[in-house]
Amino acid sequence: MQTDKKLIQTEFKIYLVIFFLLGIFFVQAVTSLKEKSLTSDEGVHLAAGYSYLKTGDYRMNIEHPPLMKMLNALPILFLNPSLPLEHFSWREAREWRFSEEFVYRNRIDADKLLFWGRIPTVLLAMFLGFFIFKWTKELYDSKSAIFALFLYVFCPNILAHSQLVTTDLAASCFIFLSIYSFWKLLREGNKFNLIFAGMSLGLALASKFTTVILFPIYFVIYFYFWFKNKVRKNFLRGFILVFFLAMLILIITYRFTSFENYFIGLKRIISEATSGHTSFLLGKYSNTGWWYYYLVAFLLKTPISIIVLLIFYFLLRKKLSLKDDYFLLIPIILIFLNASLSKKQIGLRYILPVYPFLFILLSSVVKYQTKKVLLKFVLIFLTGIWYLISSLRIYPHYLAYFNEFVGGPDNGWKYLADSNIDWGQDLKGLKKYLEEEGNPEILLGYFGSANPDYYKIEYQKLPFYVAVPRMSRKINLLNPQKELLAISVNILHSIYSPDRNLFDWLKKKKLIKKIGYSIFVYNVTTDIDAHENLAEFYLNNGYLNEAKREAERLLILQSDNPVAHFTLSCLYVIEGKEETALLEYEKVEKINPNFLPQRYYYFQEGNQGELYYRSLFTLAAIYFRKSNYERTIHLYEKIIKLYSDSADAYNNLGVVYEKMGKNEEARQSYQRTIQLRPDFADAYYNLGVLYWKKNEWDLVVKNFLEVLRINPNHQEAKKYLSFAQEKLNKSQ
Repeated sequence: MQTDKKLIQTEFKIYLVIFFLLGIFFVQAVTSLKEKSLTSDEGVHLAAGYSYLKTGDYRMNIEHPPLMKMLNALPILFLNPSLPLEHFSWREAREWRFSEEFVYRNRIDADKLLFWGRIPTVLLAMFLGFFIFKWTKELYDSKSAIFALFLYVFCPNILAHSQLVTTDLAASCFIFLSIYSFWKLLREGNKFNLIFAGMSLGLALASKFTTVILFPIYFVIYFYFWFKNKVRKNFLRGFILVFFLAMLILIITYRFTSFENYFIGLKRIISEATSGHTSFLLGKYSNTGWWYYYLVAFLLKTPISIIVLLIFYFLLRKKLSLKDDYFLLIPIILIFLNASLSKKQIGLRYILPVYPFLFILLSSVVKYQTKKVLLKFVLIFLTGIWYLISSLRIYPHYLAYFNEFVGGPDNGWKYLADSNIDWGQDLKGLKKYLEEEGNPEILLGYFGSANPDYYKIEYQKLPFYVAVPRMSRKINLLNPQKELLAISVNILHSIYSPDRNLFDWLKKKKLIKKIGYSIFVYNVTTDIDAHENLAEFYLNNGYLNEAKREAERLLILQSDNPVAHFTLSCLYVIEGKEETALLEYEKVEKINPNFLPQRYYYFQEGNQGELYYRSLFTLAAIYFRKSNYERTIHLYEKIIKLYSDSADAYNNLGVVYEKMGKNEEARQSYQRTIQLRPDFADAYYNLGVLYWKKNEWDLVVKNFLEVLRINPNHQEAKKYLSFAQEKLNKSQ
């Protein structure tokens, strides 16, 4: 009786510890999520989930199964937000635009929607924490279970994703439950475990498409278990029942009416995994990824104390005599392998499910029996303290966690990007910082789906790609007391631009502030180089008002600045003010005859979309009309330096040389044009005319025939070809 009482007291104390640890987890998650703005996918998931619950229509966000989106939307049902079903984005299934309407144009405050939408993820994370404790206790003992839960509760990567309206934590939770229930089913059988396994698998499949990795995991575990233990013959029938129960759960989440969406979405995800996605790793870019991406991400974003414990685990594995650790190792290996083979590599979150299994494995070190008890205690205590400090230091910026291998989160941006550090989560932090600084003028390049207007951030926008375009047309004051430039890490790296070096000039400048490690702030008030780059950046990407402002700001800082005068010259060309454009360009020639602008292009590759290209051609044409051939040639030479593949520039240069009587230079220009563009009919025609002047009739005929091959309706070539052929026949 006394023994039973002690056992009850011990169990009570253990559950008090569990309650305490999960309580700490809840406090960390909830207080930190309140500090963070909407991340990239959250608005889409929340709006889609709410639309599923209210309408039963699953048209939005097909590329993710509906379960977690609906769970996240459950609390906001009680807020009764409006659903913009009359908006065109609903009719056209434009999920990003629809989410913008739902989150930021609702009768319910956006931050309130986001707060309550995130709470189910926090609760699900706590649910997962409890089962980590439970399985660890069943595998090892209570002390190991508490240690595993401790590792889970203070894991920065778990905390980062346990507070978001996304599917990554849900996938981690239900993959874990699926393997745990599979272990129970193999070990104990019985109907309860069969139902538990079926429900867990169904919930996993309904949470994220990548959870289909469970099928090969089951196969490998089953084969290994059979090899070691000789599984009962009737198990295969049991697993078929598990599969059908899982399918039933999956169909229920689609309300029996839209189950085909699951296979449409799965097909999309497989296509993305095989076709690729822009990735950034160790300063390099790739559209197909690297086999070692997730290994590097794991080594850089996992606390070093975990890596130390992992080393000790493998050193002690044989001595630990663990019977079922393959139930933990196989999922880790296959999830890692599957992610590494994928060409879509945009964040550690794709291997987030390995961490719960890893924590259980590492907790086995606690049960290691040794005579050196003090040494074992010191090892576990020191690694635990190190781990705890690492976690507390990064609060509340868990998403941007990097370990000491790379110098912590301050240096993480040099090695990884996207959801590893910048998912648009720090716009709220930027607003707070700007208020502390007295709301100075700001140039903003923000990557994310949060709306700066919601936080009343008035800014001059940098040109860049966003899923939900917001054309802020504010133009900063010409002579501000203070002007800051704030830019997200993903934009700083130009991940989604054809020009990867777009902001190399900015990376060299001194930072004055990092907002949550994902938004960098620079003081550009009197920085001439910064305003030069900005003027060129704005102009070449079609932001004309912003370009004019930067040019005028430059003239205040430096009256003879060539970038300013060149920018104004191009702007006047676009406005059709030819004489004013020439006056500005002549100032450029006087200051620096060899001046060339920096060629920045964010949105497109190719010459035709760039304003520099068009403006310089127009300037050259104006000078040509005025018979200023030297200046015309100088401009075409500049175009060729900027755009070495411009066939038009070489062709026009040939025309100018021909006009000046420089026939050899003209011939070389036309021939270079044809090398660059073999189907350029006018270049062949010009070359034919040039040979006509030299009475080289065979070459005239040859080039005119090429013109008509390319363009049979070229009237001038038709007109003169027969005459040239007569001349050729007579000469022979």
